[in-house]
This record gives sequence, structure tokens and C-alpha cells, in this order.
Amino acid sequence: MPYLKYINDEGLNIARGLVRDTSHINKFGYNENIGTDYETVWSLSSNLTYPSNANTVVLTSSDVNDAAGNTGARIVEVQGIDENYFANTVTVPLNGTGDASNSAIKFWRVHRMIVKEAGSSEKNEGNITATIGTTTSSYIAAGDSQTLQCSFTTAKNQTGYIIDMMVNSGKENKAGIFRLIQRHINNGNVQQTKQVLESYRNNIRVPFPVPLVVPPLHDIQIQGKNLNTGNFSAVANFNIILVEDPDV
Repeated sequence: MPYLKYINDEGLNIARGLVRDTSHINKFGYNENIGTDYETVWSLSSNLTYPSNANTVVLTSSDVNDAAGNTGARIVEVQGIDENYFANTVTVPLNGTGDASNSAIKFWRVHRMIVKEAGSSEKNEGNITATIGTTTSSYIAAGDSQTLQCSFTTAKNQTGYIIDMMVNSGKENKAGIFRLIQRHINNGNVQQTKQVLESYRNNIRVPFPVPLVVPPLHDIQIQGKNLNTGNFSAVANFNIILVEDPDV
């Protein structure tokens, strides 16, 4: 007879949806060419630029096979903050190298995209770019089927609690410095540095026994830069517990 017991692990209970108004997200990213200026740890070797207005998210692939009925990615799920500042999700059927969108909901931010349906290749065959207006807001590199984007934005009814972060610089014999930054979505673009880590060909994980608080409507991301000449590769992630205010 199987042994029956109750699981009493708070993290597992959150993941199972058993803690009221509480969820978790792990945000992770990769940047293969970080230079001597701060860049977001994401698939594009650049700093993430935030749009100035909410607008329809437009997706475009660099490969014609990413389209309905073709061998590549067919449908992408877009997650972000909508025009009313709530967390929202839409699905977008791709149109290869042509523009594709779901105009039902406009977005201020996109912090994750996932390929939800693909053809025989089981992945996106091209690079999928998401734009809000003229701003590149998210990106899936060919073959990844998901964004590698170490950024997030809390909705107006969410408070975030960062419980840990990790950075890892590559093997290029270069020292890198990383920072966790936070800014209000509409406060004049003031970026506040919440944590700084220096890494040289190693992995550093920092737990926060007392979590870092991210108030509603705040952008957060991990950036890195090379302290030497040339470029280096890096990965980073953070885990954040999200608590919703049901009265907002």
C-alpha cells in the first residue's frame, strides 16, 4: 500500500497553484556578445529599449518556414503587460517573413514569448522579432522556441519578491560586471541598481533570505558589461514570487 502524506513545501505549493493570489516566474537570459557598455542579458546583443506607448505586438520571422502549415514555428504565445497595466497573454499565428499580430490587446511590455505549435522541425527555424510600435521588445533566436530574456515587469495589481539571482560569465578570460536594475514604468526612466556582481569565468548565485521587493508597475532586468576589451558571453536569471492584490 502506498504511503500517503501531505506535501508541506511552500515553493512546491506555489508552483501547484495552492497558495492564494500567488505565483512564481523564473526569468533567464543569454547574451553571447556583451561589450564594454551595459547590455541586457537577452538574445540580442544590445540594451533592451522600452516602448513609450502601448500598441499591438507585431511578430516577424527571418524564415518563411515559420508560418501556418510549414515546418517551423506556427503559433507563438506572447506574455506581457497590456494597455490597462494588467498581465495578459495572446497567441499569434505566424506569417513567415511577413508581419503577424493579434490586435485584440495592446501591450506596454513583452517579457516572454513561447512557440506553442510547430511543424516537423519542432522549433522556430528563423529569428522571431516582436515589436511594439517601432521598438524591438522581445526576440526568440532560431531554434530556441522561447525567449532567453532576463527581464520582467510587474502589473499594477502585482508585487514581486525576488528570492535569488544568478550570473555566469563565459570562458573568454574576461571579467564582467552585472547589475540588477529596477525602474518605474513611467517615472522618467530613472534606473535604480539593486545588486551588483563581478564575475570572471564563473557562476555566482545570490540568495535573498529577505526577498527584494519589486512594487507594482516596475521594470526589472539583469544587465552585464565587459570590464576588458572585446566581448564575452553570459547567462543570468532571477526567481520572483508574484503576489496579486485582488482589490486592484
